Amino acid sequence: MSGADSTTYRSFYDTPQIQDRLRLYAQEGELFKYFALREVNPLTILTVISEKLGTVPASMITDWRFRYQEFDELDYRYKLTAASVQPVTGTLFDYVKLSNNFAASLNTNHRLATDTVFTTAAVTAHTHVSITFSPTGSYLPEEVKPISFGEPDAAFEGNAAATGYTWVKIKRCHGVATATTGQLIAIPINTYLTIVNQVAKTNQRPNPPVSKNGKYLENCIQITRESYGVGEHLTQGGGIKTLLMENGDAQLDLNFTLNQTRLMKTIERSLVMGRKSMIEVGNESEYESGGILEFIPAANYINAGGVLNVSRVNDIISQALDTSGVRELYMFGGSTYTKYLANAYENKRGFGQNTQLSVNYGMQVNTIEGTGRDGIVHYINAPILSELGMDKQALILNLTEYNYGEKGKYGCFQIAEKVPMADKPEDADSYDSNSGFMGTWRELYYAYGFVRRLADTHFRVYGVTA
Repeated sequence: MSGADSTTYRSFYDTPQIQDRLRLYAQEGELFKYFALREVNPLTILTVISEKLGTVPASMITDWRFRYQEFDELDYRYKLTAASVQPVTGTLFDYVKLSNNFAASLNTNHRLATDTVFTTAAVTAHTHVSITFSPTGSYLPEEVKPISFGEPDAAFEGNAAATGYTWVKIKRCHGVATATTGQLIAIPINTYLTIVNQVAKTNQRPNPPVSKNGKYLENCIQITRESYGVGEHLTQGGGIKTLLMENGDAQLDLNFTLNQTRLMKTIERSLVMGRKSMIEVGNESEYESGGILEFIPAANYINAGGVLNVSRVNDIISQALDTSGVRELYMFGGSTYTKYLANAYENKRGFGQNTQLSVNYGMQVNTIEGTGRDGIVHYINAPILSELGMDKQALILNLTEYNYGEKGKYGCFQIAEKVPMADKPEDADSYDSNSGFMGTWRELYYAYGFVRRLADTHFRVYGVTA
């Protein structure tokens, strides 16, 4: 059931429970879940997403292109794209060029620490500031204080305008009250400035509100149609009776099964490999909703760096957990990746079957533990990745709606049903029943979108060798 891992919806061992769930889906007309559940080979990624996070109902999608709010955390760290302007000899005032967005989130109460410049405990001369860390000399990260801000895209106190940037006047070596002798070194390019404190004066009036507009993501609904039917031999004269098929209706049912099997597997492939596309000509549109691969940012591609071993797996998982900021992730790997992962943990602890999740999802789910992080990763073999040329790769997805006890209403990936899957036409007649066509022609019709959220919390693992 959506949002309830403790609910057994598909038993790993007890066939009657599978039948109960199939019967319930059939009665409620939820064809998408019904088809996803009854595949001969499990639709791993699609099954987990659709069952764990549920679907967005048609009532919530008012158009074929839909927009949804995305969580966008306030910036707290910035990487300089240029060195600071060096202060005049004997002064502590400097200028840095920050992006408009980051500068807009700062005020004079903030304190920023550098990761490339270090100072001694007491600074009285420029020689007490260095880009070399020394436990007996310059060992404290330099802290700076914003003094005043220029206007976005405009020159400021003699510093030339730069489109997209704001000049900020800062006081170097915060905590030092007097001027220093000599000229301080510049804060180097590629230095990270990190907000490390926020201090208000007593009886200070409030600063202007600092808030970043939540960004919106846009997606679209695609139409998927898969036709099937039987010819004139089976529909006319009572059909052809054989040992396996008693009449034309039985053959039509078989064709329906073959059709929906391919359609569901195609939907799962589109969920992984699809490219978002919106083509409009006149009043006609051809939309493609897009998949997971194009949604994962390049910065979240993790190079395994060779043969999988426990140390490399720990590096992969720790990077994913630290970057995503969540406590639970799901890893789906190709068949060869799965084999390499099992070999890495052979006769070792830390990689075992999660019985509860295996029962819940009707497939083997292993849990990777002992990585030294406050997080956990569940691993599932995904044959679909091998079919798509990713046999030695893995996807690490944030599929939890829980984060540190907070329950969100929507998951990071959901199927959005604009028109629920239906067997068309809904009556017993064929599409061509009045055209002189003597066979039966039907189709599975589905209009769906793929809601994709929190791109920075999903990862792709590559570079695994034998």
